[in-house]
This record gives sequence, structure tokens and C-alpha cells, in this order.
Amino acid sequence: MIRLKRLFYTVWVSALTLTCWSAGVCLVPFRLHAQTTTPVTISSQQLPPQLRGFLTKLGNRLTVPGQERAVMVGSLTRYVAGAAQTSSVRVTTQLWGKARIDNLTAGTSIGTNGAQLWASSGALSPDDAGLLETILNDDMGHFLYSIASGSGGRFLGARFRFDDGSTPNYIGPYYDVYTLSDSVLTQNSPIDRWRVYCINSDLGLLDRVQYGPSVSGAAASGQTTLTGWQVFQGQKFPTQIQRLASSGATVFSFTFSSISVGPSMADGLFQP
Repeated sequence: MIRLKRLFYTVWVSALTLTCWSAGVCLVPFRLHAQTTTPVTISSQQLPPQLRGFLTKLGNRLTVPGQERAVMVGSLTRYVAGAAQTSSVRVTTQLWGKARIDNLTAGTSIGTNGAQLWASSGALSPDDAGLLETILNDDMGHFLYSIASGSGGRFLGARFRFDDGSTPNYIGPYYDVYTLSDSVLTQNSPIDRWRVYCINSDLGLLDRVQYGPSVSGAAASGQTTLTGWQVFQGQKFPTQIQRLASSGATVFSFTFSSISVGPSMADGLFQP
């Protein structure tokens, strides 16, 4: 399990306020639900009680059929040796587990059909795999779907804060923090690693995802931040997604200017 650093957690028990400096003070396992088929939508009954209120914060695309595909247009900035390289991109996702990233500047594409990763050039780099992982796994819908489908996880507690507790007149943000045993696609076989999802306690929206190396040590640790949440066609999406290395340096960032949603299509878009 990843150890969250510098979290300040206050829990109210009757009239007594307890201040806890360890993230592991409230380890409540999720109730697991075995699935025999892959559901298209999620119902609140598939989620533990503490997660049900988050389900509708994104809109209704996770609960009502017909809005499975999202097309996000904007820019991708990669940071290579401290230099920023920006390209125009179109990112298309489809529930559940399908994604395609078209680099409109370079004329190249990478993606996954939910079972394997691919690149139009024939060779998918580790950096490209990281882009797809962020789009697929560092996502509120993915977190909720994983729990609804039976993935193991724990509720660490509510209203954590990321300073050291000494900020005068601290007014937020506060976070509800969850861990998830997650599966990440690679060019070879899927790898398992723990992720920590930090959901804004007041807004009910995913703010950051922290993660460590995979069980095999094949993937580096770091975190992803999701900001600039906006409503498009009645659905809420982050318009800025930034991935940071364990050192705090930015690895890459997406900025989306337009997002549209529609029904799923069997058009081969996500096939290699």
C-alpha cells in the first residue's frame, strides 16, 4: 500500500475530535460484488454506501446507456529533458477500457481495444503506454466501475488535507481517500499496482491519483492531477490532466478545449 505523506486527518467521534497523522487510521474494506458479465452501466446498489453519492457527480453517462463514447480535443505537452513539446491531440474513450489518442500534429495514433495496447507506428514506447494508462486508469469512472465490478480496495478516511496541519485558518481542499488494487495494461501482460484516489470531499470530484511501482517493479511511481472540471452536454470532465514524476516534475499534461459524448460504436476505432 502507498503511504500518503503529509496528510492531516480529523475525525469526529461524538463530541470528541481526534487528530491523526497516519493515513492508515481508517481501513474500511470495500464490499465486493462478483460480476458474471461486463455491465454497460453502474447502479448505486453495486457500490459501497460511502461511494454512492459520487456516482452522479459526473452526470449520468455512467448510469444511463447511450453516452459511452467521449471525444476530447485539445493539446498534449510532453516534457523531455526540461523542454516542452506541444502537439494537438484528439482523445477518444469508450466505456469500459477502450481509448485512442490521435496526435494530430505528428499524424500518429496509439490506443487500446481493452485487451492490448498498440501504436500506428508499430512500436509503442513506455511514454506512450503512460499516456494511455493515465487516460484509462486515472479516472473517476474507472475507479467507480472497478469497485462495482469487484476490485479490492479500502476506504482510508474522509477529509484529509495535504498540508502538514500548520496552515493558519485552513479552508481546504479536503479529500476522501481510497485505495484500489488496479490492473494496468502493458505491451506484454497486465501488471497490478495499488492506486490511491483522492476525491474532493466537498465537490465529490477526483482531484489526484497517487501510485507506486507495480508489483513487478516495472512501472515508476508518481501521481496524476485532474483540474478544470467543466460540464459538456450535461456531463462533467476534467479539462486539465497532468502527470507528475515521483520527483514532482511534470512528465506530460493534457489540456482539452472541447469534449463531446455519444453512444458506443463498433466501428473498429480502437483496434490496432
